Amino acid sequence: MKIYHKRNFLSGLFYTLLAITLITLNIVQEFKIKTFIISILGLLFGIRTIIGSMSRELTKKDIIDELDERNQLINLKSSSKSFRLTQNINFVIMIIFFIAAKIYNSDMLFYITFGLTFSYAISLVTEIFTTIYYEHRI
Repeated sequence: MKIYHKRNFLSGLFYTLLAITLITLNIVQEFKIKTFIISILGLLFGIRTIIGSMSRELTKKDIIDELDERNQLINLKSSSKSFRLTQNINFVIMIIFFIAAKIYNSDMLFYITFGLTFSYAISLVTEIFTTIYYEHRI
């Protein structure tokens, strides 16, 4: 069989291997029904994605959906909104941990605050660089 959509094939292969690994670990270690059900669903999703990547008709439909301007706009807006929400949530959690570190005089909470501050700073710098990049590209 020919692979028509390589990216979907690789993601399907990844999900299938991940599900097989989870099923194996679930059987070898303590058996949990919730993990087993999630693994089976992941396995089915991976196999379905692999089969879809080998079908010419489904690949054409996937590519048309990916190139559709409405879908691209929705993807762009949802990515932008999720980035903003993540930044805001990170900032609020950072402030909460900072206040808790001051109240309880805990070094551990301060270190957690420092890590959150560092990740927030990285997101701000990344946003600045991507803005500069796209201002010059467009």
